[in-house]
Amino acid sequence: MPVTRTFTLVACDGQRFQIDPALLVKHSSIFADMLSTVHEISPDAEQERALTEDAETVAAFVEALTDKREPDTSGAWIALYRMVDKYDCPELLPMLQLGGWWCCQTDPYLAYSVGILMRDPQLAWAASRYCRKYGPKFGQPIKPGPAFEALPAVAQTLLLDHLAYKAAIVCHILSWLKLDPSNLYTCHKRGCGASNLCQSLTSRILKLQPDDVDQLRVLLGEAEAEKQMCRHCWYHVGLTVDKVEEIWKKVHEKLRRRFEGSLETYFARDRKPSSGMSEAEARNERMTGGICSQGLGNGLEPQ
Repeated sequence: MPVTRTFTLVACDGQRFQIDPALLVKHSSIFADMLSTVHEISPDAEQERALTEDAETVAAFVEALTDKREPDTSGAWIALYRMVDKYDCPELLPMLQLGGWWCCQTDPYLAYSVGILMRDPQLAWAASRYCRKYGPKFGQPIKPGPAFEALPAVAQTLLLDHLAYKAAIVCHILSWLKLDPSNLYTCHKRGCGASNLCQSLTSRILKLQPDDVDQLRVLLGEAEAEKQMCRHCWYHVGLTVDKVEEIWKKVHEKLRRRFEGSLETYFARDRKPSSGMSEAEARNERMTGGICSQGLGNGLEPQ
């Protein structure tokens, strides 16, 4: 244990934070090893450590250690969780995990990022279902923010490939069961625009690449389909949508198992250090993606 009662953490932007080293030793196995090594080499050595985290994240880390307080913004929470996991502070994780749920409620990409950090496949899967469903306007998906972009490339690709694959399957289903009643029968009623309307809707749906069949019903409602086709055509279009929905429910379960299996494989590989790499180095590589985390504490709020 160092003789001095203060230890300085230096953020990557140069700001310095003093903390009782006993707190670091108590809560972090990484800092405990680090401090004992420094003291063994030279008891009179300068008691400080340069970190890759920015000042806002280090300040939140010191506050969490001293006052057991968590950040009040989702961006700061993400950055602090990375640091707590990186430096192996198990006593702080439950507090952050409980507080993490509130920052998942407004941005599905942020929720996915939290699921990856917590190694929670159920949370990551739930978030993936809403990444394209809700946006500024219908059919305009929410764009990934800095929290998602700060994830390792493998974790980003896992979600983006899943969304593209899911959209391709939906488009395949829609191409197979077109919303054109002329495929089923010929309507001779004057003024019924069912054929043109359904062709237009099908084209628009395929262009949007939806990932939820509920969007079909929303599009039909937006087009005021009841007023533009006869009751008979409306009934058959509804049956077609029902068929699409029935098929989609079966496909949806297969997609869930496929996605969660991919996540479990990622987490398992993520926990295993590469050859020649220590546990601490592996954790640092995992949580930072090999780059300095400066700036992660700012600008992560959902737009």
